[in-house]
Amino acid sequence: MRIRRAEDADLPAINDLTRRSSAYEGEYHAMVEGIEVTPEQLRRDHCHVAVSGDRLLGYYSLVAEPPDLDLMFVDDAARGRGVGRLLFEHMLATARGLGITAVRIVSHPPAAAFYERMGAVRVGTKPAAGRVTWDRPAGGRSCGSTPASVVGRGTSRPPAGTGSPGIRARRRSLYRAP
Repeated sequence: MRIRRAEDADLPAINDLTRRSSAYEGEYHAMVEGIEVTPEQLRRDHCHVAVSGDRLLGYYSLVAEPPDLDLMFVDDAARGRGVGRLLFEHMLATARGLGITAVRIVSHPPAAAFYERMGAVRVGTKPAAGRVTWDRPAGGRSCGSTPASVVGRGTSRPPAGTGSPGIRARRRSLYRAP
């Protein structure tokens, strides 16, 4: 398996993988129904794919400003083989290379445990809105070796008085309200 920058030729497989993901069956399917990774997104964001030969195993899309893990999917047949962990570690290394110190992660509920195993710290909940009819865990991951909570947009704010003043100040400077 290798991880490389996503290319336009990968888009049909990326979009197919996203739409057929069993992680988004049932009530969660509305979330992926209209998602389409575009050539513009490949150029704007930091999109990478995990491949084995010509088979797509998974991908992620990292937004640099503000730092946000926009999408991360692993093919159903590749789950449990470490692909997600390798993609997540690659995403952190990419973020560090861009000078990013922490990345916001808003996941759907079934993926929260995976991100917590990767060191993400939940700091709140992003309320249901639009086609997403469920609340989503919100948190983040430092790009260093030590997990640290970060704050996202909206209601994803840590309780008042938590963390050191330096961490709180860094959180505010990392994210802006939409």
